Amino acid sequence: MNKQQRSQRIALVVVVIIIVLLLLRRCGGLGPVSVATPTPLPAATAPPLLPPPPPTPAASAPPRPTGKPLPAATPSPKATPVATQPRVDVHPELIPKNIHIVRVYYVNMIGAPGDIIEFDINGSGFTQEFQEMITVQSGRPDVKVKDLTLVTPNQIHGRLITDAASKTDFSFPTVSIGGKAVFQAREPFAVIRPGEVLNLVFTEMGESGRTGRFRVFTNLTQEMFTRFSVIPATSTIQIASLSPQLPFIVDGTVMIGPAVTGDYGVTIQLAGKPIWQREGIIRIVRPNLGQSGLVQHLQAEDGFHRPGDIARFLVQGSGFRFEDASALTADAATIEGEAATFLYLAPGRLGLDLKLPDNAPEGRHALVVRAADAVLLEVPTAFTVVPKNWARDIRPQPPLKPGTAAQLVLSGRALDKEFVEGISIEVDEPGVIVGPFTWVDDRRAVADIEAKPGVKPGDYQIRMTSGGAPVMPHAGDIVNVSR
Repeated sequence: MNKQQRSQRIALVVVVIIIVLLLLRRCGGLGPVSVATPTPLPAATAPPLLPPPPPTPAASAPPRPTGKPLPAATPSPKATPVATQPRVDVHPELIPKNIHIVRVYYVNMIGAPGDIIEFDINGSGFTQEFQEMITVQSGRPDVKVKDLTLVTPNQIHGRLITDAASKTDFSFPTVSIGGKAVFQAREPFAVIRPGEVLNLVFTEMGESGRTGRFRVFTNLTQEMFTRFSVIPATSTIQIASLSPQLPFIVDGTVMIGPAVTGDYGVTIQLAGKPIWQREGIIRIVRPNLGQSGLVQHLQAEDGFHRPGDIARFLVQGSGFRFEDASALTADAATIEGEAATFLYLAPGRLGLDLKLPDNAPEGRHALVVRAADAVLLEVPTAFTVVPKNWARDIRPQPPLKPGTAAQLVLSGRALDKEFVEGISIEVDEPGVIVGPFTWVDDRRAVADIEAKPGVKPGDYQIRMTSGGAPVMPHAGDIVNVSR
């Protein structure tokens, strides 16, 4: 193939197939990963870099012409979860009337064999009788549940005791009454044996699409780390800058160079022996926008809007050029009269402003992004048009402690004064006292909140109604009294 043919060849775009390990964002000190049920992904390594691309033109200037489209790499939003929540027959009708279980959460979501993982059950109407009625199952035979304790009417605390022989895996606890499950945790905990790997996730990608950052969830000593390596299936993918946060975290940089289309695997080794492997985790595909652009993901800036709002989104990908913004259109099929505007921000980011009409219907709306007739992204629930007097969250400011007072801030959309002043409040703990709400503006209301000196640190539900109807903030109605 001569130089002219090579210059006319369509650039390949490297796509790293990933899923964000939501499971681990909340683990203490584990950095930017959040809780969910994702897929373990192989590490990628740093390849010989391609020649540097031509300079990206400023957003205000027309792009410079270039003869060679450039490769790029970005995370793919598609992947298959590994920590799939097991199917369990749940019987919520067995929970006594006026008692509700909302969630199970963990102080730290990862432990080693022999560790104790503290957890809490949140809900409402909890009593000593109810605490003694329930049992909790860890979901695995090598982890026992002990020391269930009623903390507040909204919190039951317990401990997950891992065996010394516990295997590396995820698990979803269940709450049972009379031997039948009445609730299953939506978020798992995990145990990692020394010298083993639970998962690998990509945490960010460089705007050029040629570099990125990844995180390995493992269990290493400092000495083990010196013999720890991440090896790709091809020399055109390389790993650099492995950085430990021991025992459970190793971060690294991936750099991707020229490669042919296809799928590539990754192996993690300890002292030269494979301890974790994934085939086909890195896939090389062609661009879907212009000469080198790859549209990968749509992220809402907020996600909750009122009719007449401008809904803002970030289009993530790689290899974008200034002119690519004008080639895109967006459409919400369930709304008539919306207007979409795309803006070039960087090689890995485009902005999208969607002006909603004043008659936009309430509810969830899908969004389709196209280039000409080609569908590049189809997001089933891209944003939600919320009703009047919609509550987003409640939180004490500053944080509440026993013997202190604060302001309880209710945030939302289109809050009217009559609705706010009509809110009635109930709290199971008599030592947590909440005054009436005062309307501030259509997005905020405040109330005085006090925790008496004898109040136990823990979680408390603030039940609210207005006009006889419940007011349930989108983020929940639990506030915490800290130590």
